[in-house]
Amino acid sequence: FALCISVWGDEPSSKFSNDVVTVQVEQQHDEVAVGGESALAIHFELKENWHFYASAKNAPGGMNLKINPVEKKSRTIVFNGTVFPESELYFDKSSGQKLDVFSGKFTVYIPFVVTMGKFFGVEFNEMLVNIGIDGAICSDVQCRPVEIDLVTKVRVGLDPMGAPKFEVPAPKSDADRLVSGKGSGSYSVLVALGLALLAGLSLNIMPCVWPILPIIVMRLVDQAKHGKGKSVAMGGAFCVGILLFFACLAGANIVLQVVYGTVLQWGDQFRNPAFVSFMALLLVVLALFMFGLFTITVPSSISSKAGEGKGYSGAVGMGFLAAILSTPCSFALLAAAFAWAQTQPLPLATIAIMMIGIGMAAPYAILTSVPGLLKRTPKPGQWMELVKQGVGFILLIIAVKLIVAVPEPLRKGVLYFSVALSFCVWMWGGWVSYNSKLIRKFLVRTIAVVLAVVLGFTFLKPAEKLIDW
Repeated sequence: FALCISVWGDEPSSKFSNDVVTVQVEQQHDEVAVGGESALAIHFELKENWHFYASAKNAPGGMNLKINPVEKKSRTIVFNGTVFPESELYFDKSSGQKLDVFSGKFTVYIPFVVTMGKFFGVEFNEMLVNIGIDGAICSDVQCRPVEIDLVTKVRVGLDPMGAPKFEVPAPKSDADRLVSGKGSGSYSVLVALGLALLAGLSLNIMPCVWPILPIIVMRLVDQAKHGKGKSVAMGGAFCVGILLFFACLAGANIVLQVVYGTVLQWGDQFRNPAFVSFMALLLVVLALFMFGLFTITVPSSISSKAGEGKGYSGAVGMGFLAAILSTPCSFALLAAAFAWAQTQPLPLATIAIMMIGIGMAAPYAILTSVPGLLKRTPKPGQWMELVKQGVGFILLIIAVKLIVAVPEPLRKGVLYFSVALSFCVWMWGGWVSYNSKLIRKFLVRTIAVVLAVVLGFTFLKPAEKLIDW
């Protein structure tokens, strides 16, 4: 869903303004003689980082900027095409394509000729021109379909026209239109992969993983008593097991992208305000997970096998299970990374997920090569919990950034519901404990779910009617 912007009123309006765009009509002459040529100038001023798509050839969904002037009553004004300005080159992150856009301040000109001053014997001193503006105004994270209806009065006289207020540039075809090359530009792939590697490294300092890290390393070293080469090989097999877990995540990402991509051009979901709202709320819940309001546990039947297995195949299995055992603490990080990967091209998303695995596996590879480093690693303690909670605040910052990108009619409801949802999550995880009776767990958590659903319908109902994106 997305916001549909319209201008309706009893009095004609030659100006429209909202939180991201201002549009105003200016006439070239105060009065136009019969048979005289004049023009309308449509001045646009967009907020920073917002744009209109310029070309019908590559605009997503055919939502390029369209301007349709109509003199409805007398049909005595003939419009001679629309003159658009030079477009800019913009790198669209969701599709990975370079697209023509209009951004900042720009003007569109509409030349016209007044063919006669009366119609069926009725003279016209003023004629109303309706200007319909359609398209999509977009940022890096969302698009809003736009329908703006402006009205201006054209005064018709017999006297010669005065000096023009502006000159109309010569129209240019799409082939001749210059491309300035300005725009948002592409994000750095190296930065994205570096952050993925850092995220993988951070998984090792989570409270679920750090205490067992020395135990796993020493077990691998003990199995490789025949020499350092054997120890390094066992460590490599263990790392392969970790990477196998992340390969499964990358495979799941590929399957979801391919299946979902057959329905919608992938990446467009982040242009949908409803999806952006959902992602913001998801990050709030993941932040609460990092704060310890609820937990994700691994079944004991799986965790009990983490230290079993000998030889290379056993080391691979131990690595795979070690990655699974990290999920009770790293669930929020992995979920956020996976959600991000769903918005990226397949090659980048796959490499990024595997880089997380490499980051997690790297310490094991180093420690099995030099076991003496274990004596220099910090001891487990409160600092690990503080690091985990610190990541929660980072997730909240990202959630706030997404909420800011939500259109105004939805933004306030999303903000209120994020607080209500946090309360329901607190009920789910804080009002019962591991030892609580089953009936109490069922009642409390059922109430939390029902309350979240009811409050969702209350707060997430938009103030204005939304249209299908």
